[in-house]
Amino acid sequence: MSSLKDLVVKIFPEECIVDGTSYSEKGKRFSLRPSYNEEAVLIKIDIKSNDPCQYFKEINPKCDLLCICTNKSLGFIFFVELKGSDVKHALEQIINTIKAFCSRSSQNIYHFDCQKLSLSHHGKIYGVIISIQKLTLKQTEKKKLHKQGIYIERFKPQEIKGWTCSQLLKRFNT
Repeated sequence: MSSLKDLVVKIFPEECIVDGTSYSEKGKRFSLRPSYNEEAVLIKIDIKSNDPCQYFKEINPKCDLLCICTNKSLGFIFFVELKGSDVKHALEQIINTIKAFCSRSSQNIYHFDCQKLSLSHHGKIYGVIISIQKLTLKQTEKKKLHKQGIYIERFKPQEIKGWTCSQLLKRFNT
């Protein structure tokens, strides 16, 4: 049986895959510790011009990471933005990245089938904003995102530290 990382390398260039399950930028950190029956792979999306991974340069604006988690029977997709304080911009980055990856239209430039991976979890796609600033969305904005299968939560810096994929998923209460 192939590992999740072996499958991900078939889709994304290896230089875009993060070693391990932690990533930090400008004092913000996203760190998972998958349980014994979980696997997690982080893929860098927002890269600097000198980074060897230039695969996602067409997306603008874009979030920092794509996190793919699996357990024995379910797959989960988390788009992650490590942000200082501008959570509205973080939300825009996540939604724009989801469109580039997951829409069933010509906007899906990577032909990545988010629905297929997350179908085992009712087609839901999750956005994680790590920021000191609180995210306030109107109920109508949340409903519009939920109709598209998108669920967004804000976490404090250093809050997601050594969580399992299941613990992260529970915070979305879906």
